[in-house]
Amino acid sequence: INGSSEFLNSIAMGLTTFLFNRVLLVYLGSAGVAAFAMVQYLLMFGSVVFIGISIGSQPILSYNHGAGLTTRVKGILKRLVLASALLALVFFVVLRNQSAAMIALFIPDHPETAYLTMQAAGYISWALLFMPVGIIGSMFFTSLEKAGNSLIVALSRGLLFTVIGLLIFPQLWGEIGIWVTPVFAEAVTSIVTIMLFYRWITGAREAALSQVPEPAIQTE
Repeated sequence: INGSSEFLNSIAMGLTTFLFNRVLLVYLGSAGVAAFAMVQYLLMFGSVVFIGISIGSQPILSYNHGAGLTTRVKGILKRLVLASALLALVFFVVLRNQSAAMIALFIPDHPETAYLTMQAAGYISWALLFMPVGIIGSMFFTSLEKAGNSLIVALSRGLLFTVIGLLIFPQLWGEIGIWVTPVFAEAVTSIVTIMLFYRWITGAREAALSQVPEPAIQTE
């Protein structure tokens, strides 16, 4: 049960890729599918780092949670979020400024696809700024055996908001709506995750206060 969110993430990745490809074929044809795949490759440089940080933190989080060291768990979460946010900003700046050079390495002789890829990268690169929160959140709650919270984050990021975006945004803005969908999914997932973080921190604080022994009342 505790690993169900990671299982769902793997399934959702294949499903959402299929949905993106179908929508792209309708609006842009095979060039759009190639452009989206290229942008996904560029985003992968950042996402694999965030996943690696999250997986590497799992033993530390689990150990301190099992030991009842909630203050340490909070400190680890804070460091994870800050470090990942800084890295996300670096990846975002690099992708915004070097995407043309990276795209030219893979498709130098296809100007139409290169143009679409540049357009897609201009929108989808904003997803990098929100991506770490959802990735860390899912792994964090799995480490604490909060399977329900982890599943909510996984569903939000991997399936729910992506499907909503693909159903609505292309109808409103055409091909731009397709590029905006990953940003929408990551941004709303980050809001949901932050709310779950806040609820967990508040619950941990209340639990700690309830365990403080009441002062003894001295009687004459």
